[in-house]
Amino acid sequence: LGLACLLGMLTAQPTVAQDPPDSAAYLLVIDHSGSMLERDGSGPTRWDLMVDRAATFLETVPLESRIWMAVFSAPAGDAEISETWVATEAIRRDLVDQVRNGYGDPSRSGGTALYDTLEIAFLKAEQLGEETPNRFISVMVYTDGEDSTGSKGKKREKLEERFGKLIGKNK
Repeated sequence: LGLACLLGMLTAQPTVAQDPPDSAAYLLVIDHSGSMLERDGSGPTRWDLMVDRAATFLETVPLESRIWMAVFSAPAGDAEISETWVATEAIRRDLVDQVRNGYGDPSRSGGTALYDTLEIAFLKAEQLGEETPNRFISVMVYTDGEDSTGSKGKKREKLEERFGKLIGKNK
């Protein structure tokens, strides 16, 4: 249930921490696979929807925040987490511009390493929580929920368990 609630929520707006920014960690996991070029009906592509939602979120993050982003398609080894310290308004604008224009259109080649990338993001979230106990950690996943790498079964179960543990620590 936990992972199902996390995936495919392109219209949900994440929460921004009310505590000082150094106690917050924002991890954005962005699906850059070919399935994001699909349209749901006659509207914009899934990629365009994701870009708008991610950029809107980044525009609301307080200055002095730290943002980690993993942009993925396949294979999973391609998903590296980059960190940006949003120290100034100019850095925020650059980060928003990177999300809006820096990745190009998703590629239809390869697959979608969703569960492998989520595993990397959850490990990072656990690490950040251990570094600073009581830290506000927000993991936002911008995806259509498709994983085409064949690692769905056991990996998904493990991720649901790990996600449940992360949620349990925040209670």
